[in-house]
Amino acid sequence: MRQSRASSFVKLSLMLAAACAALFAHSTVARANMAAPQPASRPGDAPRELSGELKSMHIERETLVIDLRPLKDRRPAVVEATYTVRNVGEQRDLELVFVADAMRPGAAWVWNGHDWVQDPKRAQVEGGVWFDGQTVAALADSNTEGLPQKWASPLQTPGLFPGQPPLPYKTLGEGTLTFRVTLAPGEHNIRVRYEARPGAYCDARSHAIYWQLGYVLAPAREWASFGKLDAKVLLPRGWRAEASQEMRREGDALVAMWDKIPADTLAVTAQTNERTFSDEGVFWVVLIVQGCICTVLAAFAGWLIGRWLGRRGRNFAWSLLVAPALAVLFVYLSYLFADVLAAPSAPEQAAFNAVGGYGGIITFFLVIVITGWLFIITLIAAFIARRRALPA
Repeated sequence: MRQSRASSFVKLSLMLAAACAALFAHSTVARANMAAPQPASRPGDAPRELSGELKSMHIERETLVIDLRPLKDRRPAVVEATYTVRNVGEQRDLELVFVADAMRPGAAWVWNGHDWVQDPKRAQVEGGVWFDGQTVAALADSNTEGLPQKWASPLQTPGLFPGQPPLPYKTLGEGTLTFRVTLAPGEHNIRVRYEARPGAYCDARSHAIYWQLGYVLAPAREWASFGKLDAKVLLPRGWRAEASQEMRREGDALVAMWDKIPADTLAVTAQTNERTFSDEGVFWVVLIVQGCICTVLAAFAGWLIGRWLGRRGRNFAWSLLVAPALAVLFVYLSYLFADVLAAPSAPEQAAFNAVGGYGGIITFFLVIVITGWLFIITLIAAFIARRRALPA
């Protein structure tokens, strides 16, 4: 009868160990995406310069600020263009058009890890049109038919790494804002501020999203004259970025000043320099170190189990029930600790079509080896302690 019970205990312990191994197999292999990555992109908005009845107006100066810092928190970029214009003729009533789909009332976007989605709970940034410091009412429209082909958005944005070709760039359907202003003779100030959703691209070169924004400068060529253009692209701290036109890096910004329109478009690519995926190297090192520490704990636990069994004259088979559970518990806690230390610093910037790897196989192998090792150490310590604790 005792032999039959011992045999049952052994079978039960082996079943428990197999179940634990299957559990860890699922969790460890899930850490790596083994599918072949396919480059993909998500379209963004197509912001443009002011257009409309401006052929007789003179731009003395424009200040363009493209603020990409909100991307760090998964929010759209903020574009602000300020124009100093001069009317050298008679007073005129002008209808101006601004192409900015994300500027429509009620549009509050957030990046969900794969695409831009509406988030009614998110507060919108202050946006709109101001003429000589006064807010101007604007009429939103989703119809952009009739826009000149030369005002099209760029088809690509710059690569970020040596030898990397330009990245394909896509834009969404565009909406417009139309507003009317009265320009008396003399100098005036027009300021426009709005959110713009950058496009997103990913490839096999990087685990992080490439954020893309193409600003169309071509409409400014329709004005009677153009003075200076001051442009600045604000970046989250430490991010890498490149522009299609020559801009110099100053801290966490790209800046430039041009005496004329430098090109029909200004295309920018930006990307975080922070880790977006778990650091597998750190994870494996911590897991191995924790396994070594847990070896001592497993030996101590096995010793206590063996003494308890020996003093009560219990069969050694009882330790086969406890040892697998202890081994799995130790490895599970080690796994969690390693996962915390190896956690990415910017998971929200991870590419939506992540690059796969073989890290999951290595992790699975380590988990199985460490679990088996702790199981054996626990059993050996329990066996020795039980023998010594048996009554003479």
